[in-house]
Amino acid sequence: MAKNNIYLNENQANNIAENIRKEVGDDNMQVSVMLRKNIPVIPDFVMIFQEVTKRIVVGEGLSLITYRVLFFMLGSMEFQNFIPISIEQMATDLNVSVPSVKRAMKQLKELNIVISIRDSMDKRFNNYMLNPLTAWKGKARNYLTVVKKMKNLQTPGQLKLDM
Repeated sequence: MAKNNIYLNENQANNIAENIRKEVGDDNMQVSVMLRKNIPVIPDFVMIFQEVTKRIVVGEGLSLITYRVLFFMLGSMEFQNFIPISIEQMATDLNVSVPSVKRAMKQLKELNIVISIRDSMDKRFNNYMLNPLTAWKGKARNYLTVVKKMKNLQTPGQLKLDM
């Protein structure tokens, strides 16, 4: 049975309880509608690991476009670090050339910041994800599971960060 969460304010809960009493025909019936306090909605966020970030900024001499591509991917990343955008779309959105984005991606892949995975449906294309040792978007309890799965990819060594 699927669980659907419906959040009500106190007035709505009282109306529901009153309607149940009327439907049953017992004005003295005890009806409880549980209310949950409002939980603030937190916008999507990405956890970035400080030591890796410091090493990227201090030691790697990345080009400005490479930094832009990296931050664009951080902003576009879906859960479990998948990047749902093609190189061509990144170039369009960043207003730079496709070869510039390809050079940036090459540099990020060489540093193991970006992991390239051959598309299982169409071997001509790659899917990209940010190395989970660099940053993580997703549930904390899934982090170690994904890292373990990544170690079994066909491209060994992509998970470590040699900086």
